Amino acid sequence: MNPMFVDSNIFIFANDANYPENLDAKSFFGEAEDMEFNTIIALESHYGYLRNLGALEAERILKSMFASRILTYIDIERDDILEGAIISGEYSIRSNDATIIANMLRNGIKKIATDNVRDFSHHPEIEVYNPITRSSRS
Repeated sequence: MNPMFVDSNIFIFANDANYPENLDAKSFFGEAEDMEFNTIIALESHYGYLRNLGALEAERILKSMFASRILTYIDIERDDILEGAIISGEYSIRSNDATIIANMLRNGIKKIATDNVRDFSHHPEIEVYNPITRSSRS
């Protein structure tokens, strides 16, 4: 199977039962394999957990992301940030998302699971997969 990045919104939905997207996100993690995340995704996820679930639970979930056998952590490099700045300007994508894209492409990964279809679909090399169904959003 081809590797796929997973965006912070999918991690947050899967770990917080208060979101209507929770079941779709949990189901995605039950079926997916060869998933990747990076520094930005880890930090954004932790912030979402911290805000919604408290410090102890946020720390526990973040540690479990790094310990998972189905998730691979890929560090952000200086060149990813610089390339992200170019992508951000060229495709009108927020800097954090553009840096995620740069990091993905440097590592040969062209697919991302995210509920943020609008922003990531601006880049022509990125395939966006949204595991959240419309019924969970109502």
